[in-house]
Amino acid sequence: MRKLNKYGLTPQQETFCQEYFKNPIMYKAYIKAYPKAEKWKRTSIDPEANKMMNNPKIITRIEQLQAEHESVLKNSTTLNKRKLLETAIEMLETTNTPSERGHAVQLLKMLFQKEGLLSENNNNININVNNNTCINEVSNFLDL
Repeated sequence: MRKLNKYGLTPQQETFCQEYFKNPIMYKAYIKAYPKAEKWKRTSIDPEANKMMNNPKIITRIEQLQAEHESVLKNSTTLNKRKLLETAIEMLETTNTPSERGHAVQLLKMLFQKEGLLSENNNNININVNNNTCINEVSNFLDL
């Protein structure tokens, strides 16, 4: 009896899923999973790779890999937005005059717009850096 992983796949099937996720070319993923197939003709590999892609467990596993990847990307984007916000707050806190603060706000607004971080309904940014609500005020304008 073959040993199956927690997804109900053999080691070769899991390798096929992982390789297909990295580079969605079925015959290449099949060769990575079954190295002996490298000696086969392409006309022999393609039907076997198609059988793999018709296996519901394979399809489910590839979908899981895609969902995991999207989750990691989303979390990474959120962290980057948070870091950008913290840098913006630090920049605003180091300005000395209302004029400098106004310029800093405009620069930050342009940066946030470029990065696609401003909410659609935002027309202006008003920030009071002298109290603890600064991050909340800025967060209201961002898609965090």
